[in-house]
Amino acid sequence: HDLYKSAQLPDRGRDTSRPTRRQKRKARPARLRSWQICSLRESRQALQEMSYPHRERHFDITPNLLVPGMSAEIVAPTAPLRLPDQRLVTALAWAGTLPMLGCLLMIEAPFSVPFLKSYSLSIIAFLSGSWWSTALAGGNQGGSQLRLIMLLSNLIVITGVFAVAFTGYLALLILATLFVCLLWGELTLPALRLQPAYYRNMRKQVTAFVATLHLIAFVIQT
Repeated sequence: HDLYKSAQLPDRGRDTSRPTRRQKRKARPARLRSWQICSLRESRQALQEMSYPHRERHFDITPNLLVPGMSAEIVAPTAPLRLPDQRLVTALAWAGTLPMLGCLLMIEAPFSVPFLKSYSLSIIAFLSGSWWSTALAGGNQGGSQLRLIMLLSNLIVITGVFAVAFTGYLALLILATLFVCLLWGELTLPALRLQPAYYRNMRKQVTAFVATLHLIAFVIQT
C-alpha cells in the first residue's frame, strides 16, 4: 500500500497529461466583444481629434451608444485663445477704426467723405466674407441656414456698393445701418454664434463706435 501511494499512480480512465477545460479557459487570451472593439476605436479617434485643439470636430457614435438618451454627437472642445492673442485681435479691430476717425476729423477736406465711404465698404465686404468661412466651418448647420447666410452677406455687400455709387451723402447713413446689420447677424444666426465671448463684446463696442462716426459725418454733411 505504501509503495502504491509513493508511486502516485493516476486514476484509471483519466488522462492527466492533457489540460482540463478550466485550465484551457484560464490559458486562453481574453477576447474583446464587438461593441468593446468599436468603443476603443471611437475613443482612439476622439483622442486623435482632440490633439488638434484649434479645430472643432464632430463625429457620430450612434451605433455604439450604451446609455439610452445619450447625445449621439461628441464635440472636441476648442482651446481658447491666449491673452496675447486676444489683445492682438482687439488691437487690430480698434486700429481699423482710425481711418474713419481721421476722415471725420478732416471732414472739410474734399477727399474725406469719398475715402470714408470706400474704406467702410471694404470693411463691410471683409466682414460679410467672413460669414461664409464661419458658417462652413461649423459643419452642423442645415442647408437652409447656409443659404440664408450666403444670401444675406451678398445682399449686404451689394447694398453697400449701390449706396456708395449712387446715393451721395445718404450712403453714410446706409453704411452705418449695414454695420449694425452685420453685428445683428453675428449675434442671432446660429451658424455665426461660434465666436468667443470677448470677440462678441469687442464687436459690439467697435460697431457702436463706427456707426456713431458715420452718423456724425452724415449730420455734418447735411
